[in-house]
Amino acid sequence: MRSVSPEGPYLLITYCADAYLTLEIAQQLQQQGDKVAFVGLIDSLFDSNKLNFTDYWQNFQRFGFDYILEKLKNNLRIFQERTKIKLAKIKANLSTQKDKVLEDYLADVAFYNSFEHIRNTHPLQPYQSKVTFFISSELLPLYSSDLPDTEVQQVPGYHHALFNQPYVEILVEKLQSSIDKLDL
Repeated sequence: MRSVSPEGPYLLITYCADAYLTLEIAQQLQQQGDKVAFVGLIDSLFDSNKLNFTDYWQNFQRFGFDYILEKLKNNLRIFQERTKIKLAKIKANLSTQKDKVLEDYLADVAFYNSFEHIRNTHPLQPYQSKVTFFISSELLPLYSSDLPDTEVQQVPGYHHALFNQPYVEILVEKLQSSIDKLDL
């Protein structure tokens, strides 16, 4: 990041679970005397693992059968990704040749698993500056934050579809509007 922009002010925007990393980066930048002008967290819920049947039922009532279809598509995507990982590991164990693409993929998986372990075992440190949340319609009822200075922008759509049309256009408009308000 510093190789691209050696000095702030920094605008940090991230999606989902990467919020932990982003808030840590923001804290470290501030501790080093840099200005963090904006922290935007897109569909970042800090207790999203606590979703229960009632939450899903309420979303079904709000969105109808489209919600079930979207959840099924997302679960299928997750199943496919996990299957690819398992098959890649099997291939790596059976292969006598070095496969650079496979090695890189497995390294990415190992990195992700390490990140998840750290995220689940190290509590998030308090961040004292303003944070803007961009929360999907699907997750908005579940939103809560202990951060002292927050703004919440609702983005229509489902968590896993925010970067698809037409939701991404709305997200970009809301991000741009928030950034335009900054005194840079």
